[in-house]
Amino acid sequence: MGARDMVDDKERSRLVFTIFILADALVTSNFTALHVLSDPNMWTLEVNILSWLVYIGVLIAVNIWLYYVYLKKPRIQGHPVSP
Repeated sequence: MGARDMVDDKERSRLVFTIFILADALVTSNFTALHVLSDPNMWTLEVNILSWLVYIGVLIAVNIWLYYVYLKKPRIQGHPVSP
């Protein structure tokens, strides 16, 4: 029996949810720090729009990556895909 078998599904779901929240908080805190600590004269409309687009893109990319790491069930080789 591995360590993975020792954690029940409810506890695993709670831990995965916590990982998602912490990753999103990390991305958001970096974005907020960039805006708060940088020179206000630097923030033209174009730079502001670009920074928001990068923030949203990174947030989506991190969540997709975490989904594939923690939530997507691996396909068993040799078995057809069930409907």
